[in-house]
Amino acid sequence: KARKENFEFFQFVHNVGMVLFIVLLFLHGSQGWFGLGIPLVLPFCIIPVGIYGMDRVLRLLRYYLFKGHNITSAVIRAGKKGGPDGALTFLQIAKPPHLWNFRAGM
Repeated sequence: KARKENFEFFQFVHNVGMVLFIVLLFLHGSQGWFGLGIPLVLPFCIIPVGIYGMDRVLRLLRYYLFKGHNITSAVIRAGKKGGPDGALTFLQIAKPPHLWNFRAGM
């Protein structure tokens, strides 16, 4: 339980930090303006921010369109003396039909 709570805190801090970093970077870089009225930071940040935004949108789509896990098989092998030490778990999950470009061996 502690690991899950720590991971959720870790993920929350990084998500908030990413948004805060972009806002602060924009405020910092908006001091130097082009003659067109465009902050100097925009040409340098638009591509990374766009890629990050696209990644977040695709994650949300994958999450909401393909909720639930299609577990096709699960095998748990006990470890030494029947305990958890050296135990192995094999879990096979069917991949969603769309928005998923994983290939084995990547």
